[in-house]
Amino acid sequence: MSTRPGAAEPGARTAPLGRLFEDAAARYPDAVALVFEDSETTYADLGARADRLASHLVEEGVGRGDVVGVLLPRGTEFVVSVLAVLKAGAAYTALDPELPESRLRAVAEQAKARILVTREHLAHLVPGAALVLLDRDASAIAGRPARPLSTAVHPDDPACLIFTSGSTGRPKGVLSSHRTISSRLLGQDYAAFGPGEVWIQSAPMAWDAGVFELFAALLFGSVCVLQPGGRPDPAAIAGLVRRHGATSLYLSAGLFALMADEYPRALGVGQVLTGGEASSPCHMRRVRQGGALTRLVHVYGPVETMIFATAHTVGEDDTGGGIGSVPLGGAVAATRTHVLDPRLREVRPGEEGELYIGGDGLAYGYIGEPSLTAERFVPDPFGTPGGRLFRSGDRIRVREDGLLEFVGRYDDQVKIRGFRVEPREVEAAICREPDAAQAAVTAVDDPVGGKRLIAYVVPRPGADLDGPDLRRRLLSAVPDHMVPSVVAPIGALPLSDNGKVDREALRSLAADSAAAPPPPRAGAQEEGEGAGWTPLSRRLAEIWGGLLGVEDVRLDDDFFALGGHSLSALRAVSLVRRETGVHVPLSALMDSESLAHFAERVRLHVDEGASRPALTRAAAPPD
Repeated sequence: MSTRPGAAEPGARTAPLGRLFEDAAARYPDAVALVFEDSETTYADLGARADRLASHLVEEGVGRGDVVGVLLPRGTEFVVSVLAVLKAGAAYTALDPELPESRLRAVAEQAKARILVTREHLAHLVPGAALVLLDRDASAIAGRPARPLSTAVHPDDPACLIFTSGSTGRPKGVLSSHRTISSRLLGQDYAAFGPGEVWIQSAPMAWDAGVFELFAALLFGSVCVLQPGGRPDPAAIAGLVRRHGATSLYLSAGLFALMADEYPRALGVGQVLTGGEASSPCHMRRVRQGGALTRLVHVYGPVETMIFATAHTVGEDDTGGGIGSVPLGGAVAATRTHVLDPRLREVRPGEEGELYIGGDGLAYGYIGEPSLTAERFVPDPFGTPGGRLFRSGDRIRVREDGLLEFVGRYDDQVKIRGFRVEPREVEAAICREPDAAQAAVTAVDDPVGGKRLIAYVVPRPGADLDGPDLRRRLLSAVPDHMVPSVVAPIGALPLSDNGKVDREALRSLAADSAAAPPPPRAGAQEEGEGAGWTPLSRRLAEIWGGLLGVEDVRLDDDFFALGGHSLSALRAVSLVRRETGVHVPLSALMDSESLAHFAERVRLHVDEGASRPALTRAAAPPD
């Protein structure tokens, strides 16, 4: 069954992103475009800074069709650099300075970036690249003309290169055009866009949700408030909503649930969009019943279709009792969806099939991987000659009312905290370690919601494989969402009759392990102050144990070695903030080597804040 495009016809109102921003700046020159920390930048100032840098990039040899890497943390300089690259006619790829260096270098090598825009203290992360250093070259850039370039840029020129997990064992780069991005924003009605909106930008800038948050504001005269730091931080988001009167939020499903639990008043804005992984109907119901939120939209879209391909405004019937899945809804404007059986026939209502997506929002494909591009981007048998459809790999049910529901995957791909993960890429990273001969990775339900990865590793002959140690080494090789929560040695992987890894048996093994109560561990929480325990550390141990499913937590335990990750860390810090009444930063946990270290960091913050000396469950969350 197919769903029809929305109000805007395919191809309508698309233009290069730089020109669209210039149009917005011409209409609202004195309006605030960006807010970062204590600094505000108007549309006129942002445009002038981007024009100077664009002119400098062109003088350095950047031209139409090139790829430019932007290696900067979230902030005004990052946005200026992205706009400058687009105005110069090139495509940008956002390189997160917080990624492991080996990952950064692998991505930069695949991108074949013409130039890297960064600062001197970050340049060593990608050695050998041609550089534009914003601090070293500041005088030269300031001397360039503050007017738009005459570079001819077409809507179908490349604009953005985003890397995602790859089933071949290495990240794959998805290249999208100006038309791909602009068609997802112009002429759409799944959200309100315009000069009255204030958007919070908190998603990683190397993710398509980051693209959405940025341009949903800057193409329409809205305010874009940049959250400091590389990771979304619920406390920071709640503070920015309150301080700047935010009207619009995009939150991954896991982050939405956390905000609903810990900072519900921050969701009382005009519109909240959520998606990226399986959503929680009970959290949606609770937020809707709160009364302050005007509109809640469930959105869906693979990065190959850039931003959102479907959207559904969540109503009371979608979150009622017994509902296990909030519908994906129908196609957004300038988009077509088809749910097809293996013979490429439309399924009937009530049946399941694979979701194929067409329209203006399709990426070019995967850079340097023509066979994979041909496999996933296939000829469109329903559209005009030469058209394409993207095979999503998602198993979808068509409801009787025509809305789409997510059922599962046709492969092993999973979503971890909103990020797409191919288990085979994680397995390849594990097998690059000297003591690992084979590895198999699967996903199980996470105690804090969503999924987490479990890795089973066969050691090399004679190797004494230490699972927690191998896990720590993986943190320096892949992004944290790709690091398994548990790395468990195993004598042999379960195999099917054809000699391949039996994925069903692996999932059953992981599920049984996750469901089994953990045995008590010797030496945990010994009695007596001589053992180093305090009332604070004991309560922190309870918080860690509850979140991670660990029965006894020791003072020398590492939160992440116990299976913690960025989302459970956010929950842990939120609980600590609630109980102490003090703003304990996320970094206090991220940088702590043990429970004892974290307890000391918390104690210092409590003392500095002159807060209550004793923990109490009665304290309200700092919302």
